[in-house]
Amino acid sequence: MPNVNVDALLKIVPSTFSADPKIHTISVETLSINNGTTVPVLRDSHIFYDTEVLVIVRRAKARDSGLVSTKVWCWHGKQCRFGEREEKKTDELARRYGSTLETVFQRQEPPEFVHILGGKLATRQGTRAHWSSENTAMHVVRSSGEHIFIDQVDLSIRNLCSGYSYCVSILDQIYVWHGRGSTPKERNAARDYAQASAVKGTSITELREGDNDVNDEMFWMVLGDSGDYAKADYWRFRNASAPCDPRCWIVDATVEGDPVCCSITCGWLVPDMDVDSCYYIDICRDYTQQSVYIIDCSLEFFVLVGKDARSKRSDISLAIQTVMAMAKRVAISKPFSPTVHVLVLPTQLPLDMRLAFRDLDESQVNGGFIPDYMNVLSTTEAIEHLRTSSWEKAALRDQNMLPLGLDTAHVSSS
Repeated sequence: MPNVNVDALLKIVPSTFSADPKIHTISVETLSINNGTTVPVLRDSHIFYDTEVLVIVRRAKARDSGLVSTKVWCWHGKQCRFGEREEKKTDELARRYGSTLETVFQRQEPPEFVHILGGKLATRQGTRAHWSSENTAMHVVRSSGEHIFIDQVDLSIRNLCSGYSYCVSILDQIYVWHGRGSTPKERNAARDYAQASAVKGTSITELREGDNDVNDEMFWMVLGDSGDYAKADYWRFRNASAPCDPRCWIVDATVEGDPVCCSITCGWLVPDMDVDSCYYIDICRDYTQQSVYIIDCSLEFFVLVGKDARSKRSDISLAIQTVMAMAKRVAISKPFSPTVHVLVLPTQLPLDMRLAFRDLDESQVNGGFIPDYMNVLSTTEAIEHLRTSSWEKAALRDQNMLPLGLDTAHVSSS
């Protein structure tokens, strides 16, 4: 089994953005692009809608030289239409401002982009023209580094997590719910967002998990059964230190040198020089069924085995060996030793794992569908599977639940 430099892997962290104090922002302009026309966004310019194509223009001046520079981004909402007209218009704007256009996709916004918006970005579903504060809606408020993200999600108990704060609007009522692990910064941002969203006659109710939320029947009636949300006990430790974004490593035992390569989910990677084979992949977008992954959710680790990687015993064994060493190594700086689980696709994802990410699509990870079961093993069970050379026929009947180390080719040929 190849040797893996666990310490070097754990040192890899997302890059941070620091504004250059020698650069002064002159103006930030947000333009909405629709059918080839441009409309300035004059209000709530830090609130984006998933149907929009937006161009953000930042003009800045160097304090020392007095030189003025312009940077132009084009933001694509998940449900936007970006056709020939839109492409032509955005290119035209970039040429007009003498800048190269940088494309940014929803929930993949780089730190510099969020910084120039004031350090806070909210995304909503639908269109700017038809969105109303009176709509029934659910927003999750989470921090990443120094920035705050407020994202509208589907109104469902399965999108509620103890780690964050939420704003839930129902008719003339806005609930501000704080999970046990939400940080003071997230709680303040949730309060501010609720206040800004409230119209005349709207009442705001602030709830704290496990405190005054228990008997609020309306809140739970709208969301669903209070026992069905992501509330692992470890979330309560999240606000004790600066929250970390999830990290992911792809494992390939055939790679010479370091067989474990790193991905940072926010997409901004600073490779450690001791790790020769680091390259960027994003588990939320670049996932393949042929690979084995290690996922670090800070207080919980996972080995994720792709549907077409279930027979890659060397990769799986190396991933388990590495992740167990990682969990042991970080335990000294955690309130408890992180647990480790092995997930074998296709499978439902544990809610706490899915919601640790800002944008992990359970259907996409499973190849376009979500099964009605969870295929999860402990490391002990997974190792036992890999050591077993023969199985009873009963264990081979369901091709989606084959023992780890086997795929359909093994069963067909047996």
